[in-house]
Amino acid sequence: TDNIPIKTALYPSNWELSAARATSVLRYFIAKHAIEPDRLYVKGNADSRPLVPNNTPEQRAQNRRVEIRLKEIS
Repeated sequence: TDNIPIKTALYPSNWELSAARATSVLRYFIAKHAIEPDRLYVKGNADSRPLVPNNTPEQRAQNRRVEIRLKEIS
């Protein structure tokens, strides 16, 4: 999420928005790809881990993202 504060009934802060975005991706993988829910987890970082500075609209757009990390199964 970028550094522009959000305050809505659904998302009181960037933390809730960040967690909701991550959760929507998790639900997609469960529903569309039959991945077991206990093999997934989500983490919301809000505006605490930007990829780039939040100085322009383009940079803020880059920081509104969901990262997917895969671990090798042994």
